[in-house]
Amino acid sequence: MSSRVDRAYETLHNDLQELVDAIDEEDGWTEAGTVADYVIFVGQQRFTGRGRGRDGEPYMLLPFGSQPEYVTNGLLSKVPQLMAETYSQVFEFEDGDSE
Repeated sequence: MSSRVDRAYETLHNDLQELVDAIDEEDGWTEAGTVADYVIFVGQQRFTGRGRGRDGEPYMLLPFGSQPEYVTNGLLSKVPQLMAETYSQVFEFEDGDSE
């Protein structure tokens, strides 16, 4: 990887750690945690200089470019459950049944 990509991965990792720490703090956790594994899917769109000709391309980002396949598969196996829980909380909040 280029030094720019290495720096970007380092920045991403630090920002993810800060985000997780902030969420944990807001949720009342007092124990420190470390972001060790993640899978991030990113959709990118490209446009011509005139704003036409849109083209899309998805990316999958892993910690510093790689992690064991079993870790990635384990994280992805939790996606349906986490999506259901998250959408349930969002809709509950929008309906005024939560905080």
